[in-house]
Amino acid sequence: MPDSVSTTAGLASWSEAPALIKDELGRVRAVIAEQMVTPFGPVNLLLQDVSAGSGKMLRPALVLLCGHCCGNLNKRHITLSAMAELIHTASLLHDDVLDQATTRRNTATVNILHGNEAAVLLGDYLLSRVFALGMEFDDPRIGRIFSATAMALCQGELLQNTQRQNWQLDESVYMDIIRGKTAELFGACCSLGALAAGADETVESSLRQFGIQLGLAFQITDDLLDIAGREDKVGKTLGTDLDKRKPTLPVIYALHSATGAQRTELLRVLSGANERPALVRLLQDCQGLSYARSKAYSLCQEAVHCLDGLPDTPARSALIRLTQGIVSRSS
Repeated sequence: MPDSVSTTAGLASWSEAPALIKDELGRVRAVIAEQMVTPFGPVNLLLQDVSAGSGKMLRPALVLLCGHCCGNLNKRHITLSAMAELIHTASLLHDDVLDQATTRRNTATVNILHGNEAAVLLGDYLLSRVFALGMEFDDPRIGRIFSATAMALCQGELLQNTQRQNWQLDESVYMDIIRGKTAELFGACCSLGALAAGADETVESSLRQFGIQLGLAFQITDDLLDIAGREDKVGKTLGTDLDKRKPTLPVIYALHSATGAQRTELLRVLSGANERPALVRLLQDCQGLSYARSKAYSLCQEAVHCLDGLPDTPARSALIRLTQGIVSRSS
């Protein structure tokens, strides 16, 4: 497997990467399922519509593959993977409320099925299950990583909320936002996988940086799909960034490069009703989409370089294939 990222790798790379950890992912799903049961029937009925463990399981895959890169997997990896996915699912429940999303993973969102209050409370419940699972560990580093990650996630979302309709937003602030709301959890997953396998600080740091770069690329491609993707392929409500007036990288670049009438038209589309087709055309003309794709590609290349010091193992190759799948999503 070459140590480079090909945008022609296709989504096959995404689905093939976890093959090495198929059995372990099944165990992670079982742990997650155990957290979705309470003594109360009505609550259990609500939890049935929470899709924890039903997605791509990317974050657990990062924990497990990074653990594999550093040695043998153990029970701690399974629990840590479940905790990471539960945090992610809780954030999705909250995001869908904020964005008024109607579909997620090709099914109706919890906020549509049961209302905003239930969705928020279910997200909070999943976070409480993360705290409970965390009590299994006597290593204070694990608690520090999870608490710092949760804080970063909230800070990123809060910062993004303060920047709605700020069409002057600088790219560096956008990168701060997506690092907090997405990339820090990716980095934490990689760091935890290494830590649980007994890796030294140098290897753990390299894998954490791999995760950060990968997470940044992932969020940029997610933002691209929100503008130019197809809901039947992506499987969730799109156009929410435009609806909520969130400046994302394609828009930020286009607004800074456009001049005169083109910029005026961009601002009109961004400030009006949801006009995704018109926005796509303008962003193509202003190179906003191509710039964001190029940025995601560069970040994935940087992520792969973070793996240079690791032995050439199936797990390392799987991480590279995973990276290829992420960068190819918006191609």
